[in-house]
Amino acid sequence: MPGTQNALSEVAYLRRSCEYLLSTLRDVERELGRLPDLTEAQEAILDMETTLAGSDIRKDLDNAAGSAEAWVRRIENVRNL
Repeated sequence: MPGTQNALSEVAYLRRSCEYLLSTLRDVERELGRLPDLTEAQEAILDMETTLAGSDIRKDLDNAAGSAEAWVRRIENVRNL
């Protein structure tokens, strides 16, 4: 049972982390909605910041999804022992 309980605790932690990410993304959307008309320079800066943040987050999410999929397969392997 300890292995199962540890895994369930890890899943709960990861779910909370995902909920925090979603909450933060809602904050980003809210802040974007509050922006006034931007100058060309501000638009360029926002584009750069969006590209950097989006790329970093996308890579992390892709890696996390791959890790979760691999975890499912490893659990299936344990079950089939």
